[in-house]
Amino acid sequence: MTLIRNEAILPIFMAAARNKGAEWLLDELIDGQLHASGGVCENVEALQEMKERNATTEEVVEWMSTNLAR
Repeated sequence: MTLIRNEAILPIFMAAARNKGAEWLLDELIDGQLHASGGVCENVEALQEMKERNATTEEVVEWMSTNLAR
């Protein structure tokens, strides 16, 4: 997955994420952010923290809408 830049894609991706769960979503987001940034960045650190504390899918979706939507 690459960094989500298109707001039209975001709701579709978030709906799929609700079916697959927070852990899958966080793994995909971390992988995409690492790929897009070429290394650790602020987004990756925030995502890893959410994964460590077992954030809910809703929390991750909210984070996506705030931090990834352009």
